[in-house]
Amino acid sequence: MLVMESYTYYSCAECRNDPALYEARRQECRECPEEKKAAASRSGWIRKDERLPERYVRVLVARAYEKTAPLRVEQGMLCEGGWWKVSGANVKDVRYWMPLPAPPEGERG
Repeated sequence: MLVMESYTYYSCAECRNDPALYEARRQECRECPEEKKAAASRSGWIRKDERLPERYVRVLVARAYEKTAPLRVEQGMLCEGGWWKVSGANVKDVRYWMPLPAPPEGERG
């Protein structure tokens, strides 16, 4: 069993049934679409095609400004018609979202 960053990686059926196989092709498995999807869900990120947040509730979003650009994390909210309000702009290119964390307890202004 391979443990990385405190998570066990056996997302696809092949590796789930044969942990030694995963160990043998570890780098290839990290690029596996099923593994990427599972890693995102373990991190708290939710794919927008899996589930959407309530409309007009602030969340963190991950999106890329260009297809080859890395994802950026920003605050946004889902609006009407599949549009998201992110940094004052209306966009549709959000890929992932997650609820905002709770504020620190006991702290005041």
